[in-house]
Parts: sequence; structure tokens; C-alpha cells
Amino acid sequence: DAQIEFNNKFPNLKAKYRLNNGEEKEYIDSIKISEASEFSFVLENEKNEYSAAETRSFTKSILQKASKVKKPKAGLKYKYYEGMWESMPDFNQLKEKAEGTAFDFSIRDQALREDNWALVYTGYIKIEEEGLKIFRINAEDDDCRFYINEKLVADKNTIIKGQQVGAVFLKKGYHPVRIEYFEKE
Repeated sequence: DAQIEFNNKFPNLKAKYRLNNGEEKEYIDSIKISEASEFSFVLENEKNEYSAAETRSFTKSILQKASKVKKPKAGLKYKYYEGMWESMPDFNQLKEKAEGTAFDFSIRDQALREDNWALVYTGYIKIEEEGLKIFRINAEDDDCRFYINEKLVADKNTIIKGQQVGAVFLKKGYHPVRIEYFEKE
């Protein structure tokens, strides 16, 4: 089970919420959920005017096991592609133009031109302490996908407060990562 808590910093406004598109209720205390749920809330002033609704989805996360890596190597392997795509390409259908290992994470260091290119990074991330890890990606007007243990964690559809964010429970150790990025214009 989990608790949803809302911190209303505006004492003159009422917070109202809906859980799974149910009945609207006034928020008074934390809300307990025991399954995947959608939580939306609004603020209401004394004139019965409402703010725009904010919605958050909650899913049950399972602690993901680490991989056994005998001799981890520094950096992430990358493959660089060029082409004109409207959305994220299917990299299995493409031939890379260059490849190598990136030791710092500045994608522009691997790009051979300004626009119309893509990168795929693969490797491992070392988790020092078991727990919930939050990842942010920044693709601005382009597209990026971030995978851990072959599961999508963050992309253009996981936006909270304008940032592409995802969270996952990870055990201590090494976890395979894959980052797909494309630069259109």
C-alpha cells in the first residue's frame, strides 16, 4: 500500500481530488492506495473557481534485481546514426555510421552534424544503495527513451512539471541501461 499526500501551500484554497475518475472529494488527509491508480486534483477558491487539473499516475513497482557483471568497464558504448525521422527510428532496421565508448555524458561529443542524427547508448549503471531511483532526461524538442533492465523508465510521455521523469526500484549492483536519443532539428 502507498499514501498520497498533497501539500496545499494556499490556505485560502480548497484542494479537491478524484481517484481513478471517481467522485470528487475535498482533500483533508493522506489517501491510501493499494493498486495502480490515477490521482487528479484541483484547487478551488471562495468563488467556486477551479484551477486546471493536475493528474498523476501511480503504478506498483517491483524491486528489480541487479545483473552479475564480472569485469565492469568504464563508459557507455554508443552507436551513432544519421537520417531524417519524424519520430524515434527503429534502430534494429538501421546501420550505424559510427560507434565507440563515451566516458562523459555529453551527447553532442558523438554527433557528427547539427541535425538529423540519433544515438543509442548501452552499458551498465552501478547502484550503490537499494531503493527508489528517479531519473530525468532532457530531450527538449527532440526525443529520448531511457531503459533499465530492458524496461522503459522515462520518455516523452513521462512528463511531470515539464520534465521527462521516471522512477524504478533497484537492488544494489549493476543494471543494464539503454538510452535512445534522436535530434531532428
